[in-house]
Amino acid sequence: MLYLAGEAKEFELVQRLVEEMDNFGCEKDIRTWTIQLMHYGKAKLVGKALLIFEKMKKLGFEPDAEAYGCLIRVLCQSRKGEIALEFYKEMVQKDYRPDIRQYTMLLNCLAGCGDIDGVYLVANDMISISQIPDQNVYVFVLKSFCMSERIREALELIRDLKTKNLTLSSEYFEILVKGLCKARRMDDALEIVDIMKKRNVVNEVVYEALINGYLRKNDFARALDMFQGMKDAGITPLTSTYTMLMQHFFSLNEYEKGCALYNEMLDRGVKLDSVAYTAIIAGHVRNDSISASWKLFKR
Repeated sequence: MLYLAGEAKEFELVQRLVEEMDNFGCEKDIRTWTIQLMHYGKAKLVGKALLIFEKMKKLGFEPDAEAYGCLIRVLCQSRKGEIALEFYKEMVQKDYRPDIRQYTMLLNCLAGCGDIDGVYLVANDMISISQIPDQNVYVFVLKSFCMSERIREALELIRDLKTKNLTLSSEYFEILVKGLCKARRMDDALEIVDIMKKRNVVNEVVYEALINGYLRKNDFARALDMFQGMKDAGITPLTSTYTMLMQHFFSLNEYEKGCALYNEMLDRGVKLDSVAYTAIIAGHVRNDSISASWKLFKR
């Protein structure tokens, strides 16, 4: 019942059920506490989640790996990186091993909060405690820096890896290009792409990052040039690439050009997803082409 109330986001009911358990002397187990943690986390009630965790320990319940994982997730989602790191350290001291999802979440949170020392502490634990290969760990570290637009740290990491003679796979370059484009550093991104071209590892993901980067800078002409360039290079654009360009055409009231892209997708055999269908239907509606949108809707 407690679990169902939380899933329904009836957090007042969760509180009442807990109080009833106390009133009737119902014995709580570790699962009961963990459910409370999980649902207070979903409600973004960080203070309550911390109080529950401390109360649980005071009453003699030893938090297990799931309880620690729930609390760390709550703290990371609320960008409380410093506190999350302390509970992570406590978790590791008790010989609980986080899974890769928890590691990734913590890395992203710490990078976003600017705790670079914390990022490397967790990365070193991934290597030494969880025996995850260096190559895989540093991919996650690079992603965390790029997601947080900490480009200086990302570039420093690449330089460090080169000095360690670690082989940099194409995935590293893809992540770096995405990060540079997200930070609107298009000239730097193009330099990395030139290196990738020499290695023949430029793919549709890299082109999409560049196109998205130009759209972020409101340089639609360059985005279209890049789109044409990838097709000229024999690379088929992703569904998501077509979709974002279609949406941009429709937002500029370039209805015919948006529809032309949709038809090109069909001609190239690119599989449409729900987002692409929604985009073309919205384009038809925007242009008052209700019959065309209705035909697509009935598919």
